[in-house]
Amino acid sequence: MNERALSGLAVSGGVAIGAAFPIGSALVPDRSPVAADPGGADAAVAALARVAEELGRTAARLSAAGRMLQAEIIDANRLMAEDPSLLADVAALAARRPAASALREATGRRADLLAALEDPLLAARAEDLRELGRRAVRALAGHTMAEGPSEPAI
Repeated sequence: MNERALSGLAVSGGVAIGAAFPIGSALVPDRSPVAADPGGADAAVAALARVAEELGRTAARLSAAGRMLQAEIIDANRLMAEDPSLLADVAALAARRPAASALREATGRRADLLAALEDPLLAARAEDLRELGRRAVRALAGHTMAEGPSEPAI
């Protein structure tokens, strides 16, 4: 049996042992054809909407499976993706720079603010916001969000 230690983002704390289901990350350059589109602001906002929809479906699946805590965490991330002030910031930034850059900057700014909070629970949400930005950039590039594995996995 081959064993490897993997690090990543978890929905809940602790240590897990089992089959891994890695979600690939797409690197999207700031000057990609999608980002250079004159409709970059609309594309960036639409990418966040696609991420919010996927998070909503994931939360519903978790809830249906009786995994309420995880569903609530995922749903909180959905709400972040739908935050009107984030959407406005992304649209304003994307009017001046590539859409991927706007998504990274807007989510990064908010993540930095959260990370600086004294409340450790709120500060820990900074990484959730950064991951939201990465997911939106992948969606912008046309990468679909991965469906979960057919068997139990971590």
